[in-house]
Amino acid sequence: MNITGFTGLPQGFLLNYTSNNFEYTASYTMVRGRHTFKMGETYRSWQQNLTTSGQGSGTFSFTGNYTNNPANPANSGAGLADFILSIPTSASRYVPPGWYYQRMRNNWAYFNDDWKVTSKLTMNLGVRYELNLPTTEKRGQFGSFLPSARDGKGAILVPNAQSVSAPFLQSSVPLAWPFYSQFGVYAKDVGISEKYLRAIGYNKFAPRVGLAYRLTNRTVIRTGYALFWVQLDGNRESEFESVPFLIRESGILNNPFIPDRTTRTFLPAGSSFDRFATLLAHDPYAKDFGYSQQWNFAVQRQLPGQFSAEIAYVGTKGTRLQTSRNLNVPLPGPGTVQPRRPYPDFGSITWNEQAASSIYHSMQMKAERRFSKGLSLLAAFTWSKSIDQDSTDGEGQYDPYNFRLMRGPSAFDVPRRFTLGLVYELPWLRKAAGAQRLFLGGWTLGTIVTWQDGFPFTPTFNGDPSNTGTGSRADVVSGCTAKLSNPTPDRWFNTACFAAPPGPPIYRRGNAGRDILRGDAYHNVDLSLYKDFLLSEQRKFQIRLEGFNAFNQHAFTFPDAAVNSPTYGRIFGSSPARVMQVAGKFTF
Repeated sequence: MNITGFTGLPQGFLLNYTSNNFEYTASYTMVRGRHTFKMGETYRSWQQNLTTSGQGSGTFSFTGNYTNNPANPANSGAGLADFILSIPTSASRYVPPGWYYQRMRNNWAYFNDDWKVTSKLTMNLGVRYELNLPTTEKRGQFGSFLPSARDGKGAILVPNAQSVSAPFLQSSVPLAWPFYSQFGVYAKDVGISEKYLRAIGYNKFAPRVGLAYRLTNRTVIRTGYALFWVQLDGNRESEFESVPFLIRESGILNNPFIPDRTTRTFLPAGSSFDRFATLLAHDPYAKDFGYSQQWNFAVQRQLPGQFSAEIAYVGTKGTRLQTSRNLNVPLPGPGTVQPRRPYPDFGSITWNEQAASSIYHSMQMKAERRFSKGLSLLAAFTWSKSIDQDSTDGEGQYDPYNFRLMRGPSAFDVPRRFTLGLVYELPWLRKAAGAQRLFLGGWTLGTIVTWQDGFPFTPTFNGDPSNTGTGSRADVVSGCTAKLSNPTPDRWFNTACFAAPPGPPIYRRGNAGRDILRGDAYHNVDLSLYKDFLLSEQRKFQIRLEGFNAFNQHAFTFPDAAVNSPTYGRIFGSSPARVMQVAGKFTF
């Protein structure tokens, strides 16, 4: 149960699964003159057998949509009030399934040549071949969606007639397929693989090249480029367990203006499946799962005093990355949502496809001192920018008809980050004798310092102003600066810079960009002080005094960013407080 502005009731479920990973690898190395050749092959077989307890009683969301003032929706309405009235905005449920036996296979081969061209120049040349087969289900108990089937009306895609015939392996099939079969097709009848429900790509070569040049005895230049094919995400692949083998009824909507359902009537006891099936599907014509290109250029320098320094440019570009969108969202406008959908025979259709991209640029600096004379140190600073359309491959698309609206800073984007790790053997009383040396000498100080900018977040609106059955962002107030010079937990950003979208008769989503605001920066210092007591040649005892977040610095959580929430702009949490501990370790 979700109530806007409050912590909802737990809505978890029991997941029971067994996962196996079998991997067989062979490699060969040959040295010939200035060349070191390496080649090999890996075969991997991944298995996941799973079932869940389901959520037959359903889950409900209360957003305050039915208790707001239509003339001022941004500053009125309360999710708790909707809850007291038993009027949810949406609901979802799914029945307990049987067991699923997911399988995935990979074959990888590589060839690499480390070539010492001259005494100063070394090159690394290589190529990798990958055959990444799509996920399958051992007994054919998986489904998808084909938009072009039934003359463009769309259809539920199942492997074959046997997969939906007796003896039934999933309890939902004999209950659901007699009705849903009128909207279904068999893979073999539409030219799609029965085993995978997806195409297979065979031409997946990944070249790579690296270069190291010794400019002087103390200076080295390194550069490299490589292409990497993205592997399947097992969590996303679980979404092949779809209608009719697993019935998920998600995003069942109430009337957005005059509610006609309550918690009692939304999912009444003994009710059958919603006639408008909620589907999860994958693009059957995607032959790969995307790839990334990575490149770098670095200069390394040996410095006096056992120090070394490095400055580098590092870049990454992701292409055809996995993302998802609701394929069955109507265009904004008046009227009931269902008949306006592109595929009105179905409900929500989560469509996984290879359509996202990403780009990352960074300057990275590092200074290091190897352990010498009681001191080691590693300091690093990164100045970077990461932009993408989907940071988790499950973030989804804000407007399924306009992917550009999702382009923005990555959810993990941190423009500046500094870290320092230090170990220092304290010199005091190391040469003392007796009790002084035993208890006061020989201590070592360690510290880890982290200093970074905050993560980005998006201003939102709780409701459906576009009348499309989807959520919304806030509207941006023109000419307003959202960043405050002195933000506080009670007002983290200029809340006047965002407003509620207009709603009817103007049907549209909010125009705020993705991840345009920043959360609190993170500053942390961990300290440790420890000493080893040598008891014998093979036995020693170590005592440690440790302080995590030693200076008790806080990093606030994200503020409530929904413009029509009663706690809009406020923060209610922070990072953990200081923790001090004493520990002992006996080694023998």
